[in-house]
Amino acid sequence: MEQLTWILLTYKVPPEPAARRVALWRKLKSVGAVYLQNGVCLLPETREHMRQLKMLENDAAEMGGETVLLVTKSLDQAQEDKVIARFKADRDDQYREFIGQCDVF
Repeated sequence: MEQLTWILLTYKVPPEPAARRVALWRKLKSVGAVYLQNGVCLLPETREHMRQLKMLENDAAEMGGETVLLVTKSLDQAQEDKVIARFKADRDDQYREFIGQCDVF
């Protein structure tokens, strides 16, 4: 199995105004980023993901924040499997939420 390449984004933004910080978090979640911990996200490396993260990097800078974007690979297959499992778990949660909202309509 070919090892995947990832884009790692770390960021730190001022806590206030909270609305801008939350908007950044929502944008990252909307592009499918998985949070490894607060302020540390991961996406598979694609041109589109890189473009989106560079735009979010600009958003963070406008807020007076700091970012670092890195392209990386997993240390080994076990680590990569953990990352892929996190992506799948996040998508499963999103689908459960979506299906739960379908009953409202």
